[in-house]
Amino acid sequence: MTDIVERLRNRALAQTIIKGSPALYNDAADVIISLCAENKKLREALKPFADAVTDEYSWKYDINSDDFRAAAAAIRESGDE
Repeated sequence: MTDIVERLRNRALAQTIIKGSPALYNDAADVIISLCAENKKLREALKPFADAVTDEYSWKYDINSDDFRAAAAAIRESGDE
């Protein structure tokens, strides 16, 4: 992920030198970084649910209300952006 962001930023620098128009590449890099952070946060919030499913028909009941609250908060926060 870092490689693509660095390549976008380097392209933005080259565009500045050549044409003076780096904004699109910088914006793309910023969006990628933001989406990766959001993805990580959602994965962490949903991990207890994924871990609870042992197979297609089984479910371990070690999920508590705090897990539901954390998942709901992460999903609500990600929808605001």
